[in-house]
Amino acid sequence: MQYNTSRVGPRTETYRFTIKSKDDQNLKALRQDVKAYNKELKRKLLSAHIHDVNLPDYVLDQNFKCVKLQGRGPRVVNGKYVHPGCFHSLRHKYAESFAVYVEDDLHYTKMFYHFLKTGITVTEQQKLQQAEHAAFIARMNAKENKVSTFIKQLIKIK
Repeated sequence: MQYNTSRVGPRTETYRFTIKSKDDQNLKALRQDVKAYNKELKRKLLSAHIHDVNLPDYVLDQNFKCVKLQGRGPRVVNGKYVHPGCFHSLRHKYAESFAVYVEDDLHYTKMFYHFLKTGITVTEQQKLQQAEHAAFIARMNAKENKVSTFIKQLIKIK
């Protein structure tokens, strides 16, 4: 993946280039390269796991990758912010260009290595996380309803 066309040196090691549109051919090629890298890493890990082969440490230290776009453009238009939090992260619909980064996908990497250890697939892990999150939200809503009911009872007493 030799796409780094930044100015006199990269801002970070993960920066690749800047594009004007999400339809850019360089972005499409980069995504294909990252997809091929991830597929090959997954193949190596699964093959070694199935055949009970001890992989060298450098293979086990590798992470899956992902392509990220960071919106670039004006944050203030006609004296107003384009959206709340625009100085932290510009939403893509307001961006005039995009900085392209290739970063480690640590979340997926963690889930895939967990799959190799436990046999619980990434999809099953994601479903479990969604169920746990839904249960958490339900508990929070129940507490909120309990508090609001208590407050309503206090108001009635007054």
